Amino acid sequence: MTFDFLKYLSVWPQIEAAFARAGVTLTLAQAVAIAEDLWQIFKPAAPPAAPPPAPPVDPPPPAPPEVTPFTADQIAAFYLKYLGRVPESAAVVNEWMHDPHAESNIRNTPEAQAFAAAHGSTVNFDHKWTGAVELQLQRFLATGMAGPDGANGQAVIDKMNAIGGSYAGGEFQAHHDGPQGFPTYGFPWFYVSYVPMNDGSGHGFYQIVEFGTPPAGN
Repeated sequence: MTFDFLKYLSVWPQIEAAFARAGVTLTLAQAVAIAEDLWQIFKPAAPPAAPPPAPPVDPPPPAPPEVTPFTADQIAAFYLKYLGRVPESAAVVNEWMHDPHAESNIRNTPEAQAFAAAHGSTVNFDHKWTGAVELQLQRFLATGMAGPDGANGQAVIDKMNAIGGSYAGGEFQAHHDGPQGFPTYGFPWFYVSYVPMNDGSGHGFYQIVEFGTPPAGN
């Protein structure tokens, strides 16, 4: 039901007469006030306000990538280098990625040792070496004591130290000058690095660099 103002005007004489019978004379302002009161009573109710929109929910940030000692690509490279094949599965790769000694552990598996034995044990050198200390180091390396990739070089250094004198005091670094560096043996006047060949064979050679004066009698 709504307030009909035109109908209100049409019946106003009757309303005015009813007030007159009661001894009340309505002014124009009172008539307008009555009309406003009736409008407030009968005006349509305002529709309910729509609820405010829900605030947007931001998705949770992605989890940071897990940091492991080795990447999947590095593990695959170790497999190819020491086993001559790709890893069995992603689960195996993930397991090795969490092993801080993955490279040495893969290299020392029976399968890796069999692979090394089956693919030649010849140790290559860049050229003819000279010098008593250099030649003794070369003899130890030629036995394969350092492994197929030169990474077991500390065993060679231990042998040199056991001789004593100028043969001792060498230093071995599995990765010289950073994670991608070559296995390197350092002495006060020369160093030797195991350099992989770029033919995909997995083999390499020992390269010697003389940079100082050898001790007397060497």
